[in-house]
Amino acid sequence: MYSSKYTVEKETAGGSVRAKFYDVTLRLNSTGLANKTIVESLKGDLRRGSIELKFDIVKCVAELKNIPAAEDYIIRLYFKDRKVGEFHDIKVEKENQEIELKLRGYVVKVNVKSLDGEPLRSNVVVTLPTGEKVTSFETAEDGSGSSSPLLPMPYHIHVYLDGIHVGEEEIVLSSNMSRSIMASVRNVVFKVYDRDGKDILKNVSLEVSAEKLKRTGSSDEEGNILIKNLPTYTYRIIARYLGFIVFEDRIVIEPDMEELKIRASGVLDARLRFLDALKNPLDGGEVILSFGGEKLRAKIGRYGDVRVENLPNTTITVELFYKGVKVDTQPREFNLRMDEMSIVFSSRVHQATFKIFRGDGKPLREGVAEVYIDGNLTSTHDLKEENEFTERLPEADILVKVKFRGRPVGEEVIYLEEPTKEVSITTSIYPFEMRIYDSAGKPVKGAMVTISDQFGKIAEAASNDKGVFSTIIPIGKYNFTVSVGNQTCSYMLEIRKNMVFNLLYPSEQPTSFGLIIAFAAINLVISGLTISKLSGSLRRAGRRRRRRIPRI
Repeated sequence: MYSSKYTVEKETAGGSVRAKFYDVTLRLNSTGLANKTIVESLKGDLRRGSIELKFDIVKCVAELKNIPAAEDYIIRLYFKDRKVGEFHDIKVEKENQEIELKLRGYVVKVNVKSLDGEPLRSNVVVTLPTGEKVTSFETAEDGSGSSSPLLPMPYHIHVYLDGIHVGEEEIVLSSNMSRSIMASVRNVVFKVYDRDGKDILKNVSLEVSAEKLKRTGSSDEEGNILIKNLPTYTYRIIARYLGFIVFEDRIVIEPDMEELKIRASGVLDARLRFLDALKNPLDGGEVILSFGGEKLRAKIGRYGDVRVENLPNTTITVELFYKGVKVDTQPREFNLRMDEMSIVFSSRVHQATFKIFRGDGKPLREGVAEVYIDGNLTSTHDLKEENEFTERLPEADILVKVKFRGRPVGEEVIYLEEPTKEVSITTSIYPFEMRIYDSAGKPVKGAMVTISDQFGKIAEAASNDKGVFSTIIPIGKYNFTVSVGNQTCSYMLEIRKNMVFNLLYPSEQPTSFGLIIAFAAINLVISGLTISKLSGSLRRAGRRRRRRIPRI
């Protein structure tokens, strides 16, 4: 309604009255608001006294026709039935007037924390109660974040972590406000056990995934795997042990679940047994199991058995080492398919019997025999206890060295490739006998004989009642020292195989003549001559007294 005062004269009665009615354009300014799409379709009314004109906003514009001029209009804007803006003292004073309405928004500040009380970086989505999205923003590392200005109206605040809904809160926005939201997110410690649930596994990597979320972790020294910030949700979990998948399943993470134990069905135990070429159990050794770039060592027991725990269910290659040497096996690999699986391996380990003899064919019962495999000393045998010994040896180059009183006296090299083999080793040890007589041809009892070489003393003993000194020694050159009472004589002698020496030793005070007799006797024995053949030359040596020299 529009009204004004007019004066009507008689002469001027009739004609028309011009009223002040104008067309007005309303423009909404939503700069900075997050609700721009809402603003484009708001509804409103224009009020003054009894005047009430309803209108629709189309693309932030409303066209009002024939609005009476006034200075105190009130404009209210609505989203559905909710008032979102009110403007006072609006003036309508001219035709085609444009009126700008600046909408005001309010900010929501949120602080998001996990169930563990830790700040959570997340995605926050603000929606209308009907579910339409209004705006979204991310919280920082400290869990805080703010929205763009929003029209004052009810909203739902949703919190998402990697696409998974973890929290929600309803608000009615009428001013700037702050809210703390506890998200259904927590840290979970996973422990992966073997199939039996006895041993916690190490060297485990874990993958936890759901929709866009993917978390990974590895076991620490105690086998714990910490996965941080997991929403309470259903996940696909894959456990890899030493690089192999040993567990894969779907698991629900509950809000109160701080620790989760997993039994890896793909972690199995294996029982291995190793036999030699004669199908007898090995008495030791080492086995290396290889799979996927990993190597696992295990000691073989005295009965050829070894139980290896916590292996992945995959194809495993076997390398056998016996006495330090790699030995071929059959089979060379196995596919572990079940727990406590038993596998028997035959190996190229053979049996050899060694017999050690003196040069004269009799058993050597003094000294040591050393067995070398590929140049490495693997065993030593005391010949005093066992002149004949049997060993299980790998198929390889075998060297047996025999030592007598610290001196090498024989060796044998063989390549052992037969299941059984007998090896005889003949040494350079021979019996040696020395018979000692005095100048009267009688045996000398108690004569101390010492035999030495470059390494030192090799034998020492006294002659018996018959004047005989006997021993066994290797062939070679030696220094002999014979002592009777206060008399001593020494000489060098080369021993070759079986030899018997007769030695004439002076019974009186030694003179140069007595020594000559002694050494002459020795030399003659070596050459097969007798002392009597030297009688003429000995007489010419200056002796006044004629002496009878026995034949030797």
